[in-house]
Amino acid sequence: MKQVQIVESSKPQCSQFRAWCIDEWSQDIVISSPDFPQPIFALCDGELAGGMAFSLFEQPFTDKKVVWINALLVKPDCRGSGIGSKLIEEATRQCGDLNQQHLYVYTNRPTLYTRLGWQTVPNADAEPQHWVLCTALS
Repeated sequence: MKQVQIVESSKPQCSQFRAWCIDEWSQDIVISSPDFPQPIFALCDGELAGGMAFSLFEQPFTDKKVVWINALLVKPDCRGSGIGSKLIEEATRQCGDLNQQHLYVYTNRPTLYTRLGWQTVPNADAEPQHWVLCTALS
């Protein structure tokens, strides 16, 4: 992978990533808001290879709104090349400046996160074959 960079929400990558998410999950996502970090995109040879978007949602077991990873998607022909891991690592680095102790994700691919040191949140409300995980932020 050539680079992982922050891209403003008006850039073409945001539109392309949003379209990928709609195709993958049959629902639209909010890509950008002043309430959470800007999306992160992975570019390979100048082409969009993957991306990540954030959202605000309740912290497990509280009513406090915190930042979560809302979408992580890597182009099918780029999967298995470490792009997802690089995006997760960059998200953890970027979110370290937030005024919260943990970054959360709701996923059906927990191994992608646990091999990077993320922990399962016990007793968190999740559908079958889905997990809530978190990692400590600096």
